[in-house]
Amino acid sequence: MKKILIDVFGSDHPEQLLEGCARCTLEVPDVMLVLPGEEAMLRAELEKYPCNWDALEFMPASEIITNHDDPIDAVMHKRDSTLVKGMQRLKCDPELAGMLTAGSTGALEPGPPAPPSQAAWPMPGASAACARPRLPHSCRPSPAAGCALPTAAQTWTASPSAWSSSL
Repeated sequence: MKKILIDVFGSDHPEQLLEGCARCTLEVPDVMLVLPGEEAMLRAELEKYPCNWDALEFMPASEIITNHDDPIDAVMHKRDSTLVKGMQRLKCDPELAGMLTAGSTGALEPGPPAPPSQAAWPMPGASAACARPRLPHSCRPSPAAGCALPTAAQTWTASPSAWSSSL
């Protein structure tokens, strides 16, 4: 079973991403989703949808980096944010196949790159537009660079079946 960490709280609409996570637990049986954040808040939203609770792991994180935060300042000072905790776990957890985020792309840049073995680029099933992400050169996703953080566009356009087949 592959584990994928999904940071839903950087999004303007985390409830929509949580609905997708719930759906994924039913449609992709070989994937475990790791959700950083406050467990009570995550559970309250997920209870609105049918889901396989055994395919979910909750990871404690008490802060959120938004698109309104200064990226570097947020990473430096919001050390218990879902994004920072996710990047830290991605770096040190060999069981984690990758991380998807709808969060601040700028806040990803100062974060540590994932080991090349966890690079999730390219992801089969992603739209052609995702092949040329608009990211600064220093964080352009490629296996050689070891960047395992697909853009939000890739997250939303890849089908659940592509998640399991690409990992």
